[in-house]
Amino acid sequence: MTSQKTLVVFAIVSVVVSLFGLFMAFSAVNTMNNWLALSPGATGNQTLGTVNITVQSNLVIVFTNDTIDWGSGYVISGTPVANLTSEGLMQGWFNATKGNVTNGFVLENTGNQNATLYLKTDKNATAFLMAPLDSTGTENFTYKYRNCVNVAGTCAGYRALTPTNVNDLTVACGGTVMAADVYRNVNSTNGGSYILGDRLCTQFGFLETADELRIDVAIALPTTAPVNPKGAIMTATAEVAP
Repeated sequence: MTSQKTLVVFAIVSVVVSLFGLFMAFSAVNTMNNWLALSPGATGNQTLGTVNITVQSNLVIVFTNDTIDWGSGYVISGTPVANLTSEGLMQGWFNATKGNVTNGFVLENTGNQNATLYLKTDKNATAFLMAPLDSTGTENFTYKYRNCVNVAGTCAGYRALTPTNVNDLTVACGGTVMAADVYRNVNSTNGGSYILGDRLCTQFGFLETADELRIDVAIALPTTAPVNPKGAIMTATAEVAP
């Protein structure tokens, strides 16, 4: 009798253990299925969305200071030539309407591409001033450019300084360059390989800390220049840099 009870007890325990094992196995399979459903690459119900944007080239240069004006005046008597520059030089010239000119042109790359930069004028010295070369043989109409590196007064005063609009910290005109800070004859050529004018540099930058140039002008006005208003146009041209 005892052995039969023992056998029955063990039988019941065996059945309970078997059912518990079956439950654990089912739970493990269910957990695995849930894990697979959440795993990358698992077969399931998925949908995708995309975000697209296209940035276009924007090549823009602007003269932020576009006027140099000495006003009205005349060559002082007894002086063969009056010399004036946009850097403040005024020799042999009586200025009846304005004082010294101390601001040159300021050219800024406001786009998002480096540029190859050219500069030319619509008139040479004779056409502009309607006078021959001065008595020293120096051209009457010359220019030079310089980089607007963070030096007081170089290019200041032409736009508000903000956290995103700051003075240049490095040179803006790089690559293959024409020597800076050297006066040279203006280029008014209308044909051939210089149709766009003098090539100042092949990498005129657009980054906010390296995107500006100052261009100064010098004239030598002989006493033989006719009495009338005189003007010339300077044109800057940009091409996408190589």
